[in-house]
Amino acid sequence: MIRIFPYTKWPMLPAGWLACDGSTQEISKYPALFNVIGVTYGGDGTSNFSLPELIDCVPVGTGPGYGLGQMGGDLFLNLNADHLPPHTHALTGMRASAMVSSAEGQQPYPSSGMTTLGAFADPQLAAVNDAYNSETPTVPLNAGPAFSAGVGSAGGSGYVIPIQPCIKMKFAICAE
Repeated sequence: MIRIFPYTKWPMLPAGWLACDGSTQEISKYPALFNVIGVTYGGDGTSNFSLPELIDCVPVGTGPGYGLGQMGGDLFLNLNADHLPPHTHALTGMRASAMVSSAEGQQPYPSSGMTTLGAFADPQLAAVNDAYNSETPTVPLNAGPAFSAGVGSAGGSGYVIPIQPCIKMKFAICAE
């Protein structure tokens, strides 16, 4: 029999009880318990056997997923894009108009009085030329049409098993 002990200090347990910590025990010391669980949880079956490991584990009934004594699940899981279901992200834009100055820019960044985007003396060097001036904007820019596009697929077909809400308690098995 396995029982939960929510009130004892680990590893202190009542007499006749052993912690379900996966430890290896001698068959000669606990023959009755060995006759019940055998090597289901490990051991060589000749001189020793192992107890169930229920530290940071949730007991689950046997069935098509796991057999008796079989461990499963992950205590820690490194998530990445493959754990997400396949999906896409939409990118949409709107039509906007803007005005610029026909005068050359006088400095590379906006400041008080210099907030108008100006013309570039050399369009090939636009990134390094001064871009802002204090002139009144008079030249309209072609706004172009509104647009909608996808930015590619993301995710894979992996899944994540979340840990259910839980509380720590101590599991022990009767050795007598």
